[in-house]
Amino acid sequence: MKARLVGLASLIVVGLTAGGCTSAASGSSPAPAPTSSAPDASHFITPMERLRAAIPTANSPAFAFSIKHSDYSSTGVIDPRHKLAEIESTEIKARPSRIITMTTLLTAKKAWVKVHIVPSGTSRPAMPASWMLIDQRKIKYKGDGPFLYGDGQYDPGYASLLCSSGTSVTQTGAGTLQGVADLGGTEPGEIFSAAEMKALEVKAYTLPFTAELDSHGRLTKLSIRIPAAGAYPARVHEIDYTGYGTVAVPTIPTAAQQTNAPRDFYTEFPVV
Repeated sequence: MKARLVGLASLIVVGLTAGGCTSAASGSSPAPAPTSSAPDASHFITPMERLRAAIPTANSPAFAFSIKHSDYSSTGVIDPRHKLAEIESTEIKARPSRIITMTTLLTAKKAWVKVHIVPSGTSRPAMPASWMLIDQRKIKYKGDGPFLYGDGQYDPGYASLLCSSGTSVTQTGAGTLQGVADLGGTEPGEIFSAAEMKALEVKAYTLPFTAELDSHGRLTKLSIRIPAAGAYPARVHEIDYTGYGTVAVPTIPTAAQQTNAPRDFYTEFPVV
């Protein structure tokens, strides 16, 4: 599944592999105590296997994430075991000049959104400050849909894309890896925008990266160095997965904390 709202480039980016757990429950208590979702280091045969086992799965404890793209950034919390995700994405728009921040809360059955626009005095319709409950029937699906927590949501940064046959990996320390990734076959919105991917051309097939793992063998930081291409300057694509098992899971809004999304919401953000 790949969910996105028009006006925010790749608002939500989700993983590729399938998984499943129980449904989410309301509450803001911390997630269960950390448990390793990766085998002991002595069980690894190759650095590639170590990288593959480090990536979050459907059985991973809740964790926080941060993703830095070329044109937007996103942060949030994923609770794979309860199929719950809260994602905040920020994008800067030039015409008219404004900053759009959207917070999305996804469960397996429902989704809520908050939208904050600065400056607020633009010609755009004002949105409620509370959580807006999304009516799935009023959204047109551009991807797999629906606009809910879906299979693979536990890898919002698409770290699993580095585990392709075209990627080479070496171990550089007890919890560090480096390599060269083949990301030429990725879909727009996963690592690159469509325009950036077109500008990169063959450069996308050999991108150097580094990865950091915690003491349990879980991925905590992934940095992909992307060269300059066309109008796009060189940048580092950063993915951080932290706080495994210690981060507070998102709270499902009460009836008093939510309202139905108004018609203007579906006019401004009609497609995911």
